[in-house]
Amino acid sequence: MAIEDSLNALKALLSAVEKLQKARQEVGDIKPLLVRMLDGEVMAGDELEQLKTGVNGLSRLVRAYSDH
Repeated sequence: MAIEDSLNALKALLSAVEKLQKARQEVGDIKPLLVRMLDGEVMAGDELEQLKTGVNGLSRLVRAYSDH
């Protein structure tokens, strides 16, 4: 029973790590865009979409961390 419990725990850990990695990838490198936005620069087009996607990914990443 202990081996089965350990395997199940490892599977759950692997699943959690995979979710966190996926969320991190979705965030991407949005820091430069965030800095520009906070400095008052207006974002549009592809940059705005990249920023939106990154912020959404960041929200999912925070939720994933709080779930685990």
